[in-house]
Amino acid sequence: MIEKKISFKMLEKKMANEGVLIIVVPKVGYAKRLVKIVKIVEKQNEKICYVSANKPRKSLIETFASEGIDRKRILVVDCIAGEFGEEGGVAGETIFISTPKDLTRLSLVIGEVIKSDSDIVFVDSLSTFMLYNPGLTVVRFVHNLISKIRVLEKRGVFIVLKDDASSDLLNDLCLFVDDVVEIGGAD
Repeated sequence: MIEKKISFKMLEKKMANEGVLIIVVPKVGYAKRLVKIVKIVEKQNEKICYVSANKPRKSLIETFASEGIDRKRILVVDCIAGEFGEEGGVAGETIFISTPKDLTRLSLVIGEVIKSDSDIVFVDSLSTFMLYNPGLTVVRFVHNLISKIRVLEKRGVFIVLKDDASSDLLNDLCLFVDDVVEIGGAD
């Protein structure tokens, strides 16, 4: 996968001009870097569809609150809480998907959300979806999602762990996005 290492300032400019990005994030400092990326997304978009396969809703809400991120502008699609007993359905500004394996339901939910209420889809992370699903299934899911994003003239950000950035599957995904970048320093 071809990627450019960039700073957060450069990322902010790139995100303002690109429709769909894959952002490669190293494991070390992942949480802090992710918060900085979300703050950039929040600054540039009125309504955000945040698809989480890494943290359940409660943890995300706590993180957003502690970092001054406006939770009211973010609809969380929680794909992980169902694995630990959280019921499916809708609770406030959260939609629960029973498992990260249910990519069909996830695709339908995201499609409805971005049609009606979101400017951008933020997926945290493709690496996690690859743990739960066969590789080609994830590629088809992402291709379908990116097609929806483009048809609806919305934007998308897909997070990938650096350790997974060289996988064949993610090399395939770079065909569908506008750019692939690696977030570098802590600025």
